[in-house]
Amino acid sequence: MPSEPVCVSYLINQLQPLPFDAPVIVMLNPADEPASGTELGRYRYEHPLLDLAAIDAQQRLPTIQGARRMWFAGAWTGYGFHEDDLKSALAVARDFGVRPACAKL
Repeated sequence: MPSEPVCVSYLINQLQPLPFDAPVIVMLNPADEPASGTELGRYRYEHPLLDLAAIDAQQRLPTIQGARRMWFAGAWTGYGFHEDDLKSALAVARDFGVRPACAKL
């Protein structure tokens, strides 16, 4: 049985303030093409694949973080998502004694 790509759609107006009154839906790998004339843009993206080398690097990160005055951050430190970028950047900021204004971060 062939595997199909994951199809995801979400209402980006609820995530970001956009200059549109109408709902804006982001579609990733849509099962059906959007109706003609409804697209604001079409883009090709690729998500990073975390292979065994990346997982090994994640596990070694605590042993090198801050060594030789170098710190590392990025989506690769987690699951490859934007949230992982933020999480790793906040960890580096904490190493420098910086705390976010929002206590929940």
